[in-house]
Amino acid sequence: MKILDKMTPRERFIAALERKFLKGRVPHFELVFFLTMEAFGKVHPSHRSYHQWGQMSEKERNLHRNEIADIYIVTAERFEHSAIFLHPNPNTEEETLWKHYAYS
Repeated sequence: MKILDKMTPRERFIAALERKFLKGRVPHFELVFFLTMEAFGKVHPSHRSYHQWGQMSEKERNLHRNEIADIYIVTAERFEHSAIFLHPNPNTEEETLWKHYAYS
């Protein structure tokens, strides 16, 4: 068993989920952080509308995917989150599966 003081951030987060005692800062994350406009001058992905997603080229969809990922990453970095909760947006089966396979 690893000494809890020498764990990686990922291991600390898992240990917290398993309700193990940890010294120092408790690992945390936001389920939803909607203050992206105030913090970064960007609309949160959950507040965006993607009704024309199917009409976009793959290049355009990738630009949106990268923008969404950037927002999640800068939020996690700024507020020292230990994990990132992904919201499927656009909420299509294809995108949800794409995110599942891209991040697993």
